[in-house]
Amino acid sequence: MTTSLHACLRFTLLCLCCLSIGLAQEVDSLKKKKARKLFRSNDMLELKLSLDMPSLLGDRGKDADYHEAALSWKDADGAYTIPVQVKARGNFRRDTANCEFPPLRMKFDKDASKGTLFTKLGKLKLVTHCQDENLILKEYLVYRMYNQLTDISFRVRLARITYQDSTNQIAPETKFAFFIEDADDMAKRNGCDRLKTGSVMSSEADRESTTRLYMFQYLIGNRDWDIRLQKNMKVIVPPGGEPAMGVPYDFDWSEIVGASYPQLERYLGNSFKFRKFRNLCRTPEEFDAMFNEFRDTKAALIDLYTTFEHISEKDIKKAVKYIEEFYEIIEDPKKVEKEFLQACRE
Repeated sequence: MTTSLHACLRFTLLCLCCLSIGLAQEVDSLKKKKARKLFRSNDMLELKLSLDMPSLLGDRGKDADYHEAALSWKDADGAYTIPVQVKARGNFRRDTANCEFPPLRMKFDKDASKGTLFTKLGKLKLVTHCQDENLILKEYLVYRMYNQLTDISFRVRLARITYQDSTNQIAPETKFAFFIEDADDMAKRNGCDRLKTGSVMSSEADRESTTRLYMFQYLIGNRDWDIRLQKNMKVIVPPGGEPAMGVPYDFDWSEIVGASYPQLERYLGNSFKFRKFRNLCRTPEEFDAMFNEFRDTKAALIDLYTTFEHISEKDIKKAVKYIEEFYEIIEDPKKVEKEFLQACRE
């Protein structure tokens, strides 16, 4: 009788434990939100942006104004044209010495865009063709790579945009571009808030996500970032004050993208364009665990390039080789010691 009672109690406790875990998972899922409609697909968009192009291209100072424009597209639900506003944005790429065409910020009218692909969006960054649209295609793939590793990353959406000058002074041209998810939307999607002021030391940030972040920047050969200064980095914080997490963006200076800007070469040479792991102290066991995570994602990362039809076979082979070199390093104990462990011990 006693044995049966104990068994019954153990079963009851097990059920309560499972119920508790299930409820916790459900509550946790409720904290997170779906991505905005625009970022729920990786299908390329065909868009037309009509505006006074000479005015936009001539307004590239620090206090650039928004310019009225019309955005048009077709999808399964019909043909649309909505009013938007666009302006030049950015720092390095906004300069005419570095980019013939500036990156843009697009502001959406919430009433006009309601119910469309661009519903519930405020402002979005648009990465444009600069000088060589091939480079922004490769940068787009880097965002997609990080998406494969973690949801704590910016979603992107590729587009081919026909720029139509409403004044007829500039001939229409069609170029690749991609939208980047809004930082606040990215934070909310992950059940977090964005840290808009202040700084975060890597030693204070979430250990696992920070290790992944550092490892990814090493994989792509990117050194143009800083989590403490929030340089090319947004920081998000879960409710309750748990450790913060860095979310990277702007990968054009990474070696896997290989952008070459006159000013970059003049002032920095190649100092930012080779693979080097930032000093981040982790145990060998922590590195091994992260290596395994990257190993599990290797095929998906390479597949992004080999199935992408918009860059050349030469660029695909070059990127795949660069990725595979990373995996050769993490499989070699001597290189792991040199690249990841030695700096921390010193």
